[in-house]
Amino acid sequence: MSYFCHIYYCTKKKEENPKELSKRLLTYGFWHSFGISYEESMIERRSHGKPYYIGNDRENEIFFNLSHGQELIAVACADCEVGIDAESMRKVHENAMRRTCTRKEWGWLQQSEQKELDFLRLWTLKESYMKMTGRGMNLPLDSFEVVPMTDGFMLGESAEKPWNLMIIFFRSVMKRIFLLRRMIF
Repeated sequence: MSYFCHIYYCTKKKEENPKELSKRLLTYGFWHSFGISYEESMIERRSHGKPYYIGNDRENEIFFNLSHGQELIAVACADCEVGIDAESMRKVHENAMRRTCTRKEWGWLQQSEQKELDFLRLWTLKESYMKMTGRGMNLPLDSFEVVPMTDGFMLGESAEKPWNLMIIFFRSVMKRIFLLRRMIF
């Protein structure tokens, strides 16, 4: 079985309304991904509050996730559970890094020559996972880990697998978008 995930993003000016931009981006994404109109009345929520789109026939669920950054809004539209996070490059204090990392993640960061960049990579992958599960910040950060590999990252200590971790760089807006998509077998 084949799964897909499309990502749409737009830059946001300070004076623009993020909720309105999100709605326009979802409308665009739903049309281009599924060939249907986005209607807010068709959104339902899971037990932890994560929204999903029930579709016009009420049988085919459509999954999406949003991320609002300072200057960027991103939407992932998929036919399976999905989580997305977009972060701007910024200074991160070492105490914040230590509090949010598992022992293995912290060990990897200690060896990094780009500690802040690598931390933001880990953080956005972790946040994407938390959003994808629907539990968000209610999921303890130490209950799972993102393990760096030579060719990317994998989800470490978790009973729920497999997952596809993708890092997408949008150099035109100097932002990083991290996507986590559950592959259901």
